[in-house]
Amino acid sequence: MRADLYEVTALSSRYIFIILIYIILYRTIKGIKMEYALAAAGAAKPSIEPSYGILSVAECLDGVSTIWAGMEFPIKEWNTIGRSRDNYIIIDRDDVSKQHAVIYVEDKKIYIEDRHSKNGTFVNGKRVKKATRIRDGDSIAIGPVMFMVKTPSIAKNQEIG
Repeated sequence: MRADLYEVTALSSRYIFIILIYIILYRTIKGIKMEYALAAAGAAKPSIEPSYGILSVAECLDGVSTIWAGMEFPIKEWNTIGRSRDNYIIIDRDDVSKQHAVIYVEDKKIYIEDRHSKNGTFVNGKRVKKATRIRDGDSIAIGPVMFMVKTPSIAKNQEIG
């Protein structure tokens, strides 16, 4: 009886160990894939369009993607964010929708709009339900990534209200 219990325990321990190794490998590969996608998105899309500000990655809340820290994306007239490869900013995570959000400029003011994402888009901790104006210093959370908005002082001086 004891030998059977020992064999079952040893076999169970082996399976648990193998499962843990697979989980670690999966998370590592997924993190590398996400970091590569963001690096490619930031580096591979040079633009001659005017910039209305900067989206700066303040932090990545999952603790895995250290390459994101400090990355900056110029705010153009139309900026899509999501998991799909055709977005301006690609966040390749399951908790980010394919077409998660869009940041756009209208009348020299910057707005963000959630594209009916499952997990939402947040500005300064509040969920975006309709087109919301964003300003210098605002924080935007999409999935595990927290962006800070930086706008030039010229744009701030031209804004009214």
